Amino acid sequence: GFLPDNTRAHNSSFFIVNTTIIMLSSIIFVIALVISAFGQTPDCLNDPTNSQCQNYVYPNSKSDVSSMCSGSMSNMPGCTLFTLCQDPTLSSSPYCNNLGILRILCSDMSMGPCNNMKKLCSNGSVVAECKMETLPLPTSVDAANDITGICNSMQMAGCSECGTSMTCDLLTVYSNLCLSMPAMNECAPWKNYCALIPDWPLCSSEVAGSTAPPQMMMYFHTGFADYILFESWVPRNAGQYAGSWFAVFIISALYEGLKVARWIHELPIIRGEKVKLEMATRSKWTIKMFLQAAFQSEIVQALLRSIENGVGLLVMLIAMTYNVGLFFAIIAGTFSGWLIFGRFRYDQADASPTELPASTCC
Repeated sequence: GFLPDNTRAHNSSFFIVNTTIIMLSSIIFVIALVISAFGQTPDCLNDPTNSQCQNYVYPNSKSDVSSMCSGSMSNMPGCTLFTLCQDPTLSSSPYCNNLGILRILCSDMSMGPCNNMKKLCSNGSVVAECKMETLPLPTSVDAANDITGICNSMQMAGCSECGTSMTCDLLTVYSNLCLSMPAMNECAPWKNYCALIPDWPLCSSEVAGSTAPPQMMMYFHTGFADYILFESWVPRNAGQYAGSWFAVFIISALYEGLKVARWIHELPIIRGEKVKLEMATRSKWTIKMFLQAAFQSEIVQALLRSIENGVGLLVMLIAMTYNVGLFFAIIAGTFSGWLIFGRFRYDQADASPTELPASTCC
């Protein structure tokens, strides 16, 4: 009834091997179950309600936006936003999220690249990207209608950019028009999104690189951006504004110098003409002699008066920008100009301060 020793040894080895195989198989099976249960990546695109999809990031959002903004559809407001967001100073904004921009574009015009976004952000989706706030930009149709309404009410520089076909950067043109005339009724959407991004080029003419026209404010105000006499003279930063301030200061000082120069030239002529007029009144050639005496200096006087009037009007137009800094530049320039040039009135041997001819301008 007893097995030989070699048989018992063989059976024991067989048992150990089988047991080992079974244990390893069980371990592998358990590991497979764990991986299956916890390590599988959910299909968030087709099942965005899966609780594991909350932090899912759609990988093709940027390429989808680029696809929609190529060709004839590049003038959509969302495409302008996408372009602005390539600026490193703006790209960190939450409004530059590519899926958010894609959502804006798809709400404007639904195209092929919108299909995945619609599935991902469908009702019940737990994907956080789908819940991020987006800028309340107008649609292409609304922006075009607002541009038309503004330009029908008041023709401005930007009105010629779009034409009747509206083949232009709609959001930029619309924003620039509202920067010029923010009180227009059509600018309500502009105010809404600019409340969220006040320092972006769409909403301020004083940011670096902005080409937006200055806002027309017919009351005293501060700030850099204002038209100063010419369309191209618009300071947009502190350095440009400082240079403009000193330019206005010098113009105002020179205006005072021109008034004194005219007085110095006119005073002896006026006195000489008074004498000649008295002599002419005793002669039968009164008119002829008076005209001869007067015409000798009329050209120079007319030239000086014209220059003085022209510079005075320029100073007046600068004051009408209602920019507080430029206004004080005029005051400071006038004060300094009088200190510098006013003393020359009294250097005339026979001059009397009360005989200064009245200013011809301003």
